[in-house]
Amino acid sequence: MANLHKLFYPESVAVAGVSPRTSNLAAMIVRNLESWNFRGAVYGINPVRQEPVGAVPVYASMQDIPGPVDLLIVLSPARTVPDLLDQCAAKGTPFAIIETAGFSELNEQGAALGREIQEKAAAHGIRLVGPNCLGVINAEIGLCAPFSFLLPFPAGNVSIISQSGGVGLTLILGLHEHNLFANKMVSMGNKYDLNECDYLEYLMQDPGTEVIAMFLESMADGRRFAQLASRCPKPILVYKGNTTPAGQQRARSHTASLAGDDAVADAAFAQCGVTRVRNINDLITHARMFTQPRLRGNRITVISPAGGFTVMAADEYSEAGFTFPQPDAKTLAAVRERVRAGVINIENPMDLGDAFSADNVLMAMDKSLAQDTVDGGVIMMQRRTPDHYVGPFKVMARNIAPDVQGLIERHGKPVAITLFALPRVAEDMRGGTTVPVFTQMGATVRAMGDYLRFCTRAVKPLPEKMPSLPGPAARILKAAAPGLLIGKQAFELLNAAGISSPPCAEATDPEQAAQKAARIGFPAALKITSQSMSHKSDAGGVILNVKSPEQALTAAKQLFEIMDRHNAPGTVLVQRMAEPGGVECLIGARRDPSFGPVVVFGLGGVFVEVLRDTVLRLAPLDRAQARAMIRGIAGLPLLTGARGRQPVDMRALETALVSVSRLAAAAPRILEMDINPIFASAQGCTAADCRIILA
Repeated sequence: MANLHKLFYPESVAVAGVSPRTSNLAAMIVRNLESWNFRGAVYGINPVRQEPVGAVPVYASMQDIPGPVDLLIVLSPARTVPDLLDQCAAKGTPFAIIETAGFSELNEQGAALGREIQEKAAAHGIRLVGPNCLGVINAEIGLCAPFSFLLPFPAGNVSIISQSGGVGLTLILGLHEHNLFANKMVSMGNKYDLNECDYLEYLMQDPGTEVIAMFLESMADGRRFAQLASRCPKPILVYKGNTTPAGQQRARSHTASLAGDDAVADAAFAQCGVTRVRNINDLITHARMFTQPRLRGNRITVISPAGGFTVMAADEYSEAGFTFPQPDAKTLAAVRERVRAGVINIENPMDLGDAFSADNVLMAMDKSLAQDTVDGGVIMMQRRTPDHYVGPFKVMARNIAPDVQGLIERHGKPVAITLFALPRVAEDMRGGTTVPVFTQMGATVRAMGDYLRFCTRAVKPLPEKMPSLPGPAARILKAAAPGLLIGKQAFELLNAAGISSPPCAEATDPEQAAQKAARIGFPAALKITSQSMSHKSDAGGVILNVKSPEQALTAAKQLFEIMDRHNAPGTVLVQRMAEPGGVECLIGARRDPSFGPVVVFGLGGVFVEVLRDTVLRLAPLDRAQARAMIRGIAGLPLLTGARGRQPVDMRALETALVSVSRLAAAAPRILEMDINPIFASAQGCTAADCRIILA
């Protein structure tokens, strides 16, 4: 673990590149530190002009500074950075923020300079933030390092990790609209050294941070991120961009096609308890929701001024996983006293109709939250500007947010408000409260649903040590050449890992195929085994239900002819067919560049990429995780006995999935693996086809 304390809590800071010129950006950093009342010492560095910047003294080099320096902030030309790192080493400065741009994001010359500063920093033991970033903010001590001027704000409980400095500042300002304030912010830039994993590990243990909000364009080490996140008790909200990169290499197998980079990130986040949002507004509003008292369950009360809203709420909150416990006798009696016309049927979601006043809404929510069967609440409101409320409608203009905050504090249960109103009206309602006030119903539902999943999550820490490879499997892999592993060799590896398959043999000519089919037994399947034919079924390279040596001879001749036509040299695999009646499934694996070994499960067969009914997880799995994967597919009824079918042996399917996950985790040489189909039946699981790509 990197000790980042002096990065976020330096006692002295030097800013390189400062000058008294009004256009000097480095001087803006000094101005921020002064206006934020930074608690430590501040020095400037300029080898040409040693004129003070405000009250900050400026020196020609770090060696001229009279005291120690914990943190160097650099905003001088890129070519000056290597020498400044040498000065850091001589001074004993452990951290440097390189806000300067002009490295790998610019051109090859910049990339070469970037490699030089990486090497220097590593050699000197200096930890780098950036380059091409806005640095670090710690509101607790007045540390504000961006070169963009920023007014001071009080230290809050949300900390921000952002690859983009501009997005980081936008998040800070967006939080202010919801009466939230950042505790710390780091703009990572090009991540030449420290990355999101290092900052996450620090913030996980930071007493001032209760919620971690992140904007990522890339992930330096997805596996380490997942390991950390799976052990983090705090909410982690991630908005990951760059989800549709151009020019991806054409997938070489079913699994690679299904398990694209973003799909793997999605699966990893879900497995490790990370909340992924899809836009910057949700990142901001989720942060407000996630600072509320914990949801103890999925039972909520929804109160609305109109029946149409209750219909929408019932639909959308049900889809998000919520239920609506009915009001108890005390709540019903209290609400009925306030309903004037007596024509409204009081239930949950609750339409108060003509009784929808501030007092009645608060009373109904108070009574509901007092019920042990209710875990939280939502109030849906329409609100216009105050001048619209006259006569008997004046009572509707009252701001209920302060009173709702009182209910939240008294009952220890979260309540959100959906306010259909102009933004300025919503801002007025929030006032100085901490109540989540949303202006769109969808945003409220997403925030509440994601918060429910966080509060009720059961995350198993991702193991830091990979399993060992069984001896027979290790010997097979050691002898195998790089590239495609198919046919008999692939099945031998599966068998060594504990995955069963029907007896098989390879033939180099039609006569040999007929002989081996007779030995193995009928019915048999004959398949092309060729390095040059990725999807043999599409070329007619699989012939099933062969029932005699004569049929085997004819089938084998046909398959060798297909190989000749496609100029695809190879052999014919002769395999005893699996028992009829099984469900075709897919179990696959791939090694993701960032997240490492990943396993996929779903319904198999030739239409697997069309159906796309699959679930992904990081490997290795335990039995409970394998069971959850199997139960996560839409086609689960096919496995559990739909339409009078016999249920498959779930335990055998779980065992096969665990075995594949452990093989993929233990063998870094396995880049991709498809077992498609693996037949699942009441008698067990049998792998009928397999292809593996080895490094």
